[in-house]
Amino acid sequence: MNELQGDAAPTAEATPAAIRATVDPQQDRREIVLRVTDLRKRYGANEVVRGLSFEIRRGDCFGLLGP
Repeated sequence: MNELQGDAAPTAEATPAAIRATVDPQQDRREIVLRVTDLRKRYGANEVVRGLSFEIRRGDCFGLLGP
Protein backbone atom coordinates (compact mmCIF):
# COMPACT_ATOMS: atom_id res chain seq x y z
CA MET A 1 0.00 0.00 0.00
CA ASN A 2 1.29 3.49 -0.82
CA GLU A 3 1.44 6.05 1.94
CA LEU A 4 0.83 9.77 1.48
CA GLN A 5 3.62 11.93 2.81
CA GLY A 6 3.49 15.64 3.40
CA ASP A 7 1.14 17.52 1.10
CA ALA A 8 1.08 14.90 -1.64
CA ALA A 9 -2.09 14.93 -3.72
CA PRO A 10 -4.05 11.69 -3.97
CA THR A 11 -3.42 9.67 -7.10
CA ALA A 12 -6.03 8.36 -9.49
CA GLU A 13 -5.66 4.98 -7.75
CA ALA A 14 -6.86 6.53 -4.48
CA THR A 15 -9.83 8.35 -6.01
CA PRO A 16 -13.07 6.31 -6.02
CA ALA A 17 -14.95 5.90 -9.29
CA ALA A 18 -18.09 7.95 -9.82
CA ILE A 19 -21.38 6.30 -8.96
CA ARG A 20 -24.07 6.63 -11.58
CA ALA A 21 -27.76 5.91 -11.18
CA THR A 22 -30.58 6.21 -13.63
CA VAL A 23 -34.28 6.63 -12.95
CA ASP A 24 -36.98 5.71 -15.41
CA PRO A 25 -39.19 8.84 -15.61
CA GLN A 26 -42.14 6.62 -16.56
CA GLN A 27 -42.14 4.94 -13.13
CA ASP A 28 -44.45 6.30 -10.46
CA ARG A 29 -42.02 7.35 -7.72
CA ARG A 30 -44.83 7.47 -5.17
CA GLU A 31 -45.82 3.84 -5.77
CA ILE A 32 -45.83 1.86 -2.51
CA VAL A 33 -43.33 -0.99 -2.83
CA LEU A 34 -43.55 -2.27 0.77
CA ARG A 35 -46.28 -1.93 3.38
CA VAL A 36 -45.78 -3.22 6.94
CA THR A 37 -48.71 -3.31 9.35
CA ASP A 38 -48.54 -4.01 13.09
CA LEU A 39 -45.00 -5.42 13.10
CA ARG A 40 -44.01 -7.15 16.33
CA LYS A 41 -40.67 -8.63 17.36
CA ARG A 42 -39.75 -10.58 20.49
CA TYR A 43 -36.55 -12.01 21.86
CA GLY A 44 -37.87 -14.59 24.29
CA ALA A 45 -40.11 -12.75 26.77
CA ASN A 46 -38.67 -9.36 25.78
CA GLU A 47 -40.95 -7.57 23.27
CA VAL A 48 -38.73 -5.07 21.45
CA VAL A 49 -41.12 -3.87 18.72
CA ARG A 50 -44.90 -3.62 19.03
CA GLY A 51 -47.42 -2.19 16.59
CA LEU A 52 -44.98 -0.69 14.08
CA SER A 53 -46.58 0.19 10.73
CA PHE A 54 -45.04 1.99 7.77
CA GLU A 55 -44.96 2.26 3.98
CA ILE A 56 -41.94 2.53 1.74
CA ARG A 57 -42.43 4.20 -1.61
CA ARG A 58 -40.35 3.76 -4.74
CA GLY A 59 -37.22 5.88 -4.46
CA ASP A 60 -37.38 6.24 -0.66
CA CYS A 61 -34.31 5.66 1.45
CA PHE A 62 -35.37 3.90 4.66
CA GLY A 63 -33.57 2.72 7.76
CA LEU A 64 -34.86 1.19 10.97
CA LEU A 65 -32.48 1.50 13.91
CA GLY A 66 -32.78 -0.15 17.26
CA PRO A 67 -31.04 -0.14 20.60
